[in-house]
Amino acid sequence: MRLRFGPAEAEQEVQFYPGTLANKTPTLIIRGAVRVAPRSPEEIAAYEASVKATRFDFEWPDITPEQEAAVTFIEVKRAVRQPFILETGSLGAPLAAL
Repeated sequence: MRLRFGPAEAEQEVQFYPGTLANKTPTLIIRGAVRVAPRSPEEIAAYEASVKATRFDFEWPDITPEQEAAVTFIEVKRAVRQPFILETGSLGAPLAAL
């Protein structure tokens, strides 16, 4: 399945389980963690170089509060017959509360 935290972030591929609730409502259960922004090629290259150099102190950059606040929808593609968009409003406050 493809997710995009829009409008600014890139699409990312995520694994999921399809399901159905007791009342026959279809569901998508995301496997693993999902970031607001996918890892960039530069971040992945830096991580791989760190591992290759047997340095295990690499830290992935955090998603900024500005990136979280800029998200106003989540677009879902390729998991269902019709792509859809969840209009969430800014995710800044909800993610800050976690």
